[in-house]
Formats: sequence, C-alpha cells, structure tokens
Amino acid sequence: METRELKARLRTSLLAARRALTADQRRAAAAAATAGMLAAPAWRAARVVALYQAYGAELDVAALRAAEGEDILRLDTSTVE
Repeated sequence: METRELKARLRTSLLAARRALTADQRRAAAAAATAGMLAAPAWRAARVVALYQAYGAELDVAALRAAEGEDILRLDTSTVE
C-alpha cells in the first residue's frame, strides 16, 4: 500500500473517531488540551501563535483564545468558507 493511501485511510479513521465522541467528551478533551497548552513552556515563550476557528467536531480552542485576553490577534473569519 502506498503512503498516500495509508495517509488517506488514517485520516478517514481519525475523523470518524473524532466524530464519534460525545459533546461532553469533546469539551473534556478541549479543556485538557487548553490546560496542557497554557502550561507548556513553549506556549508561554511564544511571541506569535496561530489558532483556528473550530467547525463541527474539531477541538474547540475558544478557551485558549479567551485565556489570552486582548493580547491575541483577532482575524476576521467572516469571509472564510
């Protein structure tokens, strides 16, 4: 099997596993990820960090954005499709 096919299968499998999580499980995962990121020396030392707007079952990073308060750059995502 080629690398491209393996990657496609892995991506499909991981997306299905993520979609299978309950809303409570996703919230718990987001809280754990946020706590881990905020505690990481690399996060605290970072001068620039790019975050995304979560859609569907993606990990919600709103708490991470909120923890940074006004120090975070706000991008207009209203035109992103």
